[in-house]
Amino acid sequence: MTILRSWVTICLFLVSYFPLFIIMAILHYDNAIILYSSITTLSVGFAGLFITFYVLNRISGEYKQATSIKPESKINFQYFLAYIIPFVAIDIDSTRQILAYAVLFIFIGILYVKTELIYVNPTLTMLGYHLFKIKINDEDILLITKNNFEKALKNPVVLIGRNLYLERR
Repeated sequence: MTILRSWVTICLFLVSYFPLFIIMAILHYDNAIILYSSITTLSVGFAGLFITFYVLNRISGEYKQATSIKPESKINFQYFLAYIIPFVAIDIDSTRQILAYAVLFIFIGILYVKTELIYVNPTLTMLGYHLFKIKINDEDILLITKNNFEKALKNPVVLIGRNLYLERR
């Protein structure tokens, strides 16, 4: 299950930068390296994410009973401002600059994976997923679900990270 969690985390990281890759491809469509790396990264991220979610929906989950549920939507906006907007303003005129920003992107990716910030993902929001902070038996967990507030935890959930669950459909 650890390998699956690592794979989910990496795919979610790549997909979280969907807006950036689209913007970079538009701004630098004449730069083959940027264009193809954006398309490749998005393809790998989305393909991996959809395959993973397909597999997770086939794994038997468990039902959880919540004592409180509250939405956690403001996190995505903060992520967008902090991690997407600064990359849009970069000037990519040389291979050295591309390499420097690639190293920064990889560094952010490592931090994202190590700190398990996979739930901070504006692309999941755009795909119709919601993030809820849920209290279960004095334990706080985060739930990623396609269901709205009233229907959260009506289906079994699968653990995909430390205290992070995906609700099956």
